[in-house]
Amino acid sequence: MKYKNALCIHPQRKEISDIGIVPPLGLEHIASAMKDFVERITIIDMRFEKDALAFIDKTTDLICISINWWHEEKEVKELINSLPKNTTTIIGGRYATENVDIFLNDCPNINIIVRGDGEEIIRDILQDKPLSEITGISYRKNGSVIHNAPRSLSKVMDNIYPDRSLRRYRYTVKLQDLDLGVEWDTISSSRGCPFSCKYCDFSSNPLGEKRNWSARSPESVIEELKTIKARYVGFTDDNMTNDLKRMERICDLLIEEKIDKTYFINTRLNLAARPDLVKKIYRAGFRVLLVGLESTQD
Repeated sequence: MKYKNALCIHPQRKEISDIGIVPPLGLEHIASAMKDFVERITIIDMRFEKDALAFIDKTTDLICISINWWHEEKEVKELINSLPKNTTTIIGGRYATENVDIFLNDCPNINIIVRGDGEEIIRDILQDKPLSEITGISYRKNGSVIHNAPRSLSKVMDNIYPDRSLRRYRYTVKLQDLDLGVEWDTISSSRGCPFSCKYCDFSSNPLGEKRNWSARSPESVIEELKTIKARYVGFTDDNMTNDLKRMERICDLLIEEKIDKTYFINTRLNLAARPDLVKKIYRAGFRVLLVGLESTQD
């Protein structure tokens, strides 16, 4: 293996969600994709551990940082610039993808920026594929910055679950600023959205490519839910009920397997046209259904 000891960092120290401390699901997906190619992986969440540098020692040879939000940009850059120069530093995430040149200019310690989805790209890097042949990255070479061609957005994968075994903390629900101490988790069962609402940019990547909707099999979703210990689970899907047959199959399996949890999902109002399915969704444990305002005309 090229790398022995990897440190994966969630760099923001403050939580911006109103509902609780959200697990770094994307970073855990990356860690899961890495585990066959790195001997040791540690995930540090700076909402809990304020000093990430304390986890770096002489054996640390790879540092991966996920930057999805704009807040604390100054502090995040200071962290990157304080990292050892002899350690390979890779950053990714939506905000990093949107600001590749800025990060490369302000942070000379960065070796590679992953633009877009990272699971396939990080595997290419760890398998020592020549950087010039890896689409979807920007990197330094002989004092110059190279931007490789973009990589198309990938479909959601059935066989890569977030590596929750690497968690060092409890993620809990909060009400306004009050931490209720109730553990919760999140799961991603699909990516993308089939619609193209003008006001929404979540269905496109920062490079402007439309992310087509793709979904995991109901069986894959159930198998991951069986590994989740938390009683409360939020689905990160843009529209959990896009495929009503798939949604019904998930509900049937939840009821059949007697998985007793409470779920939160995003959906659309057209679900109301299926009262039979609404009842089944309730039986399966779905209690919070968030419906977006799509038009002021109807």
